[in-house]
Amino acid sequence: MGEEQRNHIRNARRLRVTIGAGTGFTLDVGPGGFCAETGQALEPGAQVMGSMRVGGEEVDFGGQVAWVRPGIAGSILRRRMGIRFTRVPRDLQQLLSAR
Repeated sequence: MGEEQRNHIRNARRLRVTIGAGTGFTLDVGPGGFCAETGQALEPGAQVMGSMRVGGEEVDFGGQVAWVRPGIAGSILRRRMGIRFTRVPRDLQQLLSAR
Protein backbone atom coordinates (compact mmCIF):
# COMPACT_ATOMS: atom_id res chain seq x y z
CA MET A 1 0.00 0.00 0.00
CA GLY A 2 1.54 3.32 -1.04
CA GLU A 3 1.50 6.64 0.75
CA GLU A 4 -1.21 7.97 -1.56
CA GLN A 5 -3.63 5.24 -0.43
CA ARG A 6 -4.01 6.30 3.21
CA ASN A 7 -7.41 5.90 4.80
CA HIS A 8 -6.80 8.53 7.52
CA ILE A 9 -5.51 12.08 7.57
CA ARG A 10 -2.08 12.46 9.16
CA ASN A 11 -0.73 15.55 10.89
CA ALA A 12 2.88 16.70 10.61
CA ARG A 13 4.46 15.70 13.88
CA ARG A 14 8.06 15.04 14.94
CA LEU A 15 8.06 12.42 17.70
CA ARG A 16 10.79 10.01 18.75
CA VAL A 17 9.87 6.47 17.78
CA THR A 18 11.53 3.13 18.51
CA ILE A 19 10.84 0.30 16.08
CA GLY A 20 12.41 -2.96 17.21
CA ALA A 21 16.04 -2.14 18.04
CA GLY A 22 16.14 1.00 15.86
CA THR A 23 15.13 4.56 16.59
CA GLY A 24 14.03 7.45 14.46
CA PHE A 25 11.53 10.28 14.24
CA THR A 26 8.07 10.54 12.80
CA LEU A 27 7.30 12.97 9.98
CA ASP A 28 3.55 12.63 10.33
CA VAL A 29 1.14 10.70 12.55
CA GLY A 30 -2.54 9.85 12.28
CA PRO A 31 -5.03 7.42 13.79
CA GLY A 32 -4.10 4.72 11.26
CA GLY A 33 -0.31 4.99 11.39
CA PHE A 34 2.72 7.15 10.75
CA CYS A 35 5.69 7.88 8.52
CA ALA A 36 9.12 7.66 10.14
CA GLU A 37 12.70 8.41 9.15
CA THR A 38 15.04 5.75 10.47
CA GLY A 39 18.59 4.52 10.01
CA GLN A 40 17.38 1.21 8.61
CA ALA A 41 14.23 0.13 6.86
CA LEU A 42 12.37 -3.13 7.12
CA GLU A 43 10.61 -4.96 4.30
CA PRO A 44 7.00 -4.04 3.42
CA GLY A 45 4.63 -6.38 5.24
CA ALA A 46 6.97 -6.87 8.22
CA GLN A 47 5.24 -6.92 11.60
CA VAL A 48 6.79 -4.49 14.09
CA MET A 49 6.55 -3.66 17.78
CA GLY A 50 7.66 -0.29 19.04
CA SER A 51 7.02 2.73 21.16
CA MET A 52 6.40 6.40 20.57
CA ARG A 53 7.29 9.26 22.90
CA VAL A 54 4.28 11.56 23.18
CA GLY A 55 4.07 14.37 25.74
CA GLY A 56 6.77 12.87 27.94
CA GLU A 57 5.18 9.41 27.92
CA GLU A 58 6.49 6.29 26.16
CA VAL A 59 3.56 4.41 24.62
CA ASP A 60 3.84 0.96 23.00
CA PHE A 61 2.24 0.03 19.68
CA GLY A 62 2.13 -2.82 17.15
CA GLY A 63 2.22 -2.23 13.42
CA GLN A 64 2.97 -3.42 9.93
CA VAL A 65 5.35 -1.81 7.44
CA ALA A 66 3.10 -0.52 4.63
CA TRP A 67 5.81 0.97 2.38
CA VAL A 68 9.53 1.77 2.36
CA ARG A 69 11.48 4.47 0.62
CA PRO A 70 15.20 3.67 0.87
CA GLY A 71 17.79 6.36 1.55
CA ILE A 72 20.62 7.20 -0.82
CA ALA A 73 23.89 5.29 -0.20
CA GLY A 74 26.56 7.60 1.23
CA SER A 75 24.00 10.33 1.83
CA ILE A 76 22.62 11.83 5.01
CA LEU A 77 19.13 11.08 3.69
CA ARG A 78 17.53 8.54 5.97
CA ARG A 79 15.15 5.78 4.99
CA ARG A 80 11.43 6.39 5.32
CA MET A 81 8.83 3.84 6.29
CA GLY A 82 5.08 4.00 6.48
CA ILE A 83 3.79 2.05 9.47
CA ARG A 84 0.14 1.01 9.72
CA PHE A 85 -1.02 0.50 13.32
CA THR A 86 -2.25 -3.01 14.10
CA ARG A 87 -2.33 -2.53 17.87
CA VAL A 88 -2.54 0.93 19.33
CA PRO A 89 -3.57 1.55 22.91
CA ARG A 90 -6.32 4.06 23.59
CA ASP A 91 -3.94 6.29 25.56
CA LEU A 92 -1.76 6.82 22.45
CA GLN A 93 -4.77 7.99 20.45
CA GLN A 94 -5.82 10.25 23.34
CA LEU A 95 -2.29 11.70 23.67
CA LEU A 96 -2.06 12.32 19.92
CA SER A 97 -5.47 14.04 19.91
CA ALA A 98 -4.62 16.21 22.91
CA ARG A 99 -1.49 17.76 21.37
